[in-house]
Amino acid sequence: MMREIVTQALLPFAREKVWSVLTDFGAYRDWNPLNVAADGVAAKGARVRMTFIDPGHPGRTITQDVTIEAAEAPTRLEWIGTVPLLFRGEHYFELSGSGQVTEMRHGERLSGLLPQLWGKRRLEQQRLAYEAMNDALVKRLSFLFGDASDQ
Repeated sequence: MMREIVTQALLPFAREKVWSVLTDFGAYRDWNPLNVAADGVAAKGARVRMTFIDPGHPGRTITQDVTIEAAEAPTRLEWIGTVPLLFRGEHYFELSGSGQVTEMRHGERLSGLLPQLWGKRRLEQQRLAYEAMNDALVKRLSFLFGDASDQ
């Protein structure tokens, strides 16, 4: 059984700017409340060491090597993390739009034993963590590129 968490955000910045922040893994520790550290490059097939919070257990982090499944600038970034039989997460960002506005679809497809056991509360905790990352992304874009109204 596959479960999916999906969020959407309208970002007042060009896709290339959004892409540059999402693929700068080394800077995640400076702004990202969900993926708090990452070391590697955004290239298909690359392995990236990533540390992320566990929204179901506040204060707990998980570190694992993920594989970049897609790095299609500036439209799609996806990585996959697995723990055999227990968990598979396909975390993705899909960017569309034109000009100075990006529509972002940010989510994760979850499978394995653990996500099957998660109830509505746990899935909502995950969704809220993704929303917090979306909000932090806008703040990071504003910090790097100025207020969107200045563009």
